[in-house]
Parts: sequence; structure tokens; C-alpha cells
Amino acid sequence: MTKKKTLELFHELNKQLASTFDRIQSLDEKQLFENKGDEWSVMDIMEHLFKVEDRSLNYLLYKMEQGSSFKKVGMRQRYNVWIMQKAYNSNRKFTAPDGVKPDSSYISVEDLKTDFLAVRKRLYTFLNERTESEYRLAMYKTAFFGRISLFQMLVFFDGHYKRHMRQLDRVLDSMSIEA
Repeated sequence: MTKKKTLELFHELNKQLASTFDRIQSLDEKQLFENKGDEWSVMDIMEHLFKVEDRSLNYLLYKMEQGSSFKKVGMRQRYNVWIMQKAYNSNRKFTAPDGVKPDSSYISVEDLKTDFLAVRKRLYTFLNERTESEYRLAMYKTAFFGRISLFQMLVFFDGHYKRHMRQLDRVLDSMSIEA
């Protein structure tokens, strides 16, 4: 996929994030941190989403700094993304990798929002600095679906985000909150 299409998707992801922070901004502390059983709280969900993007960007920066070489995107990557999209639309529960599990390190929505937006700004800079040919390479490695392109990484972020927004809706519904 092209740089232009990737940056367009990036802007859509930013709109989703802004909308989500608007939804949760008015929740009180109890509502933000309440979890039932093994379910994540609102803040757990948002912290997890932040960590996935932060770790992903740090991985890409590390690989670029190391001068890593990457293969071109082929049928395998397209198939892996298709499987990934099916998985995100399923009801199957996944276990988050250890490095991206929430650990309650955030105590305010504002602090998390500030850090999330900073990562998004750094990610935009990274994406914007890439050449058109780099968008045809499998530069990003997912924990479950292997290497994929930068555009496919954003498709991963989008599917992952939407999956957790359904989870957020369930959490808010269980508290009878119309956010």
C-alpha cells in the first residue's frame, strides 16, 4: 500500500482515539478503574492500547537503528492480515503478551491521553519520513501474525482498537453508563 493511503488510515485512527477519549473523559475514578472478575477496567483497556502502539513504534525505531533489512510484502503477509482481521472479528478471547498487559501505571485519563498523543505524534513522524519503497516492505512484526507492512500495521492497530472498543462498550454497559 502507498504512503498516502497509510497516512490517511493514520488520520482515521487519530479520529477514533479522540472520540474515545471524549467518551471516557467524564467518567469518575470508580468508573475508570472498576473491573469485574478478570475483566479489564476502562483504564486497563486504554493503557493496553497505548502500550501496543508505544512498543510497536519502539520496535520499528530499534530495527531502523540496527539497519535491519526487510523482505517485500507478499501473499503470506496478505493472508496473515486476512486471518488477523477474522480473529479480531471473532468472539475468541486472546491473552495479551506480557509486555503490553496493563499494570495500572496510569492514575489519570489526562496523563494517559498526553502520552498516547505523544506516541501518535512520533508514529506520524516515523511514517512520514519513510520512502514510498519502504511501504512495500514487511517491516513490522506482530506477536501472532508475523511480519507485515506499515499499512498493514495500521490495519492491525485499527482491528485491535475496534475489538477493544467492543470490550469498552461491554464494561460501560455493565455499569449502565451511556458514554
